Amino acid sequence: MGSQGGMALSLMSWAGKALVALVFYCFFLGLGEELLFRGYLQSRLNQAFGKPFLFFGVAWGWGVVLSAALFGGMHLLNLGSLVSGHWQPAPWWGLWTFFAGLVMGFVREKSGGILAPVLLHGLPQALAEAVLGR
Repeated sequence: MGSQGGMALSLMSWAGKALVALVFYCFFLGLGEELLFRGYLQSRLNQAFGKPFLFFGVAWGWGVVLSAALFGGMHLLNLGSLVSGHWQPAPWWGLWTFFAGLVMGFVREKSGGILAPVLLHGLPQALAEAVLGR
C-alpha cells in the first residue's frame, strides 16, 4: 500500500507541476508574446501587405513571415541574458523561434484568433517543465 500511495502522490505532484507550468507558459509568457506578434503585428502587416498566398486552403501573407522574423529576432537577442549581467545572443534559439513563429502565425490565420497560438506557444514549454523538471 505504501508504494501505491507514494506513486499516487508522485503522479499528483507531476500533474500539479504540469498544470502550473501550462498556466504559466500559456497565459503569462505565451499570451503577451502572442498578443504582440500574432495579434497585433501580424494583423497590421497583413493589412499593409495583404494575404496573397494560399496554403492548405488558408490565406496568409507577408505578415506571417515578418512577424515570425521579428519573433525570432527578439529571441536571438536573448535580452533575458542581461539579467545575469552579460549579454549573449542565442542564434539557435532565434532560428528555432522563427520557425515556431511561422507555425503559430499559420495557426493564427487558420483559427482566426490567438487562443490556439497561445496554447501552442505554451504547451511544449509546459511539457518540458513537467517532464524534465527544470
